[in-house]
Amino acid sequence: MMTIQKQRVLFFYQGEQPSAEAKAEARAIGMAFRDADAYRSGDFLEQCDAVAGNPPPAYADAFPAYESPADSDKPVKQKAGSRGKKSADPVPPADMPAEQGDAPPAADGE
Repeated sequence: MMTIQKQRVLFFYQGEQPSAEAKAEARAIGMAFRDADAYRSGDFLEQCDAVAGNPPPAYADAFPAYESPADSDKPVKQKAGSRGKKSADPVPPADMPAEQGDAPPAADGE
């Protein structure tokens, strides 16, 4: 009989700790909570299969973002580590008009 191993997922939070109930539910799917503010640059990286929440940049760079089984059929993977910040260079949808100053220079060099 084949046994299915749970992924080891680290969920990083900032601020208030998750409730005991949330922690119990997370443990049931192989997820562990970590305080993102406790990590310092150069610290040891705890090994895991994926990260979720607001991971420190070192974790976001080293491990893939967690995809829940319900989301696994989606074709787009999102990188972990956005920490709730918007991209410095967001790309507007093609049907959205560019803001003034965002338009490419005119062909005649103006």
